[in-house]
Amino acid sequence: MDKDKTAVLDNTYYQAAFSEENGCIRHIIDKKTGKSVCLGNLDEALWKLYFRDRTSISSNQFAAENEDKHFSYTLSGKELIMSYESADVNVKVVL
Repeated sequence: MDKDKTAVLDNTYYQAAFSEENGCIRHIIDKKTGKSVCLGNLDEALWKLYFRDRTSISSNQFAAENEDKHFSYTLSGKELIMSYESADVNVKVVL
């Protein structure tokens, strides 16, 4: 997948764009003002989990092409479902 391609959710008030590569926020725009209310995620990570052993894993470690830490998404109408799958975690984000 192209790193710059985005999955876009659009409603009356906001437009939100997410990376097709790992689901990070690319932008959220207030449609009334036309201004950005969010410029993205820190370290291109939508989420980060911490384990009891003090290790962590974050969404920026996942990618569509990565078999060990796989990211995928479906965009259907006004619903975006992002899935992150690995041996350690299975995370599903529904917007």
